[in-house]
Amino acid sequence: MLSHHESHVLALIRKWQPTTAYFVRKALQRSLASSLSDSPGSVYPVVERLKRAGLVSAEASENDGRKTDYISCTEAGEEAIKAWLLDERSQDLLPEDPWRTRMIFADLLTPAQQQGWLAALRQRVAAQLREFDDQAALIEDKNYAAALENARLVTEARMVWIERCLANSIV
Repeated sequence: MLSHHESHVLALIRKWQPTTAYFVRKALQRSLASSLSDSPGSVYPVVERLKRAGLVSAEASENDGRKTDYISCTEAGEEAIKAWLLDERSQDLLPEDPWRTRMIFADLLTPAQQQGWLAALRQRVAAQLREFDDQAALIEDKNYAAALENARLVTEARMVWIERCLANSIV
């Protein structure tokens, strides 16, 4: 079974095929999936594993001196993407949240440090919400719009959590 990162890379390849690993890296940088690495040390090995697994095929470009590989999804790759899309993993019900994890240990900070941390989070979340609003005005793809709405709602919930922590003197 592919990891979430491998599946995401495979789906990006399918969406933009034929494409390059470099393009996949750039697409990950712009992705709403903020937990996925776009580093060369992450993306290029994933692409190689997908090739070895027969999920993507590669064809070297004859038009450039670098012999850039153009990668495309195979039929097996398309089936793997569908399986990933339809998967209902229980661990996805409560996704990883580093702030929630850190809050468990926030008593190791002084009250002033805790307040400062939450205030900084509030500023970052507010900026992210404004960025989502800017993006929403430019989106035409209905699936990306739905993904952006999910990201916005999750981020709004995080803002509510931060405000409650500050208002209820949880820290």
